[in-house]
Amino acid sequence: MTSNFTVHSLRLAMGDGLRAKAQTIRSGKTMTKVSTEIWLESDRAAPRPCTTALASIAIRPEPRPRI
Repeated sequence: MTSNFTVHSLRLAMGDGLRAKAQTIRSGKTMTKVSTEIWLESDRAAPRPCTTALASIAIRPEPRPRI
């Protein structure tokens, strides 16, 4: 279950290719935070940032079996 999801579009995704890099910022028992960066790649220019995203994901505990 996602508790928060934020996306920032910095420019149009027009180029020869895209490269994404994601990393876990913090992972706990009930919440995980992840950030993502997407870069435009082109033969004619250096890679440029295109989009950033930050997600907070709530972790639901597994239900206990009823006896």
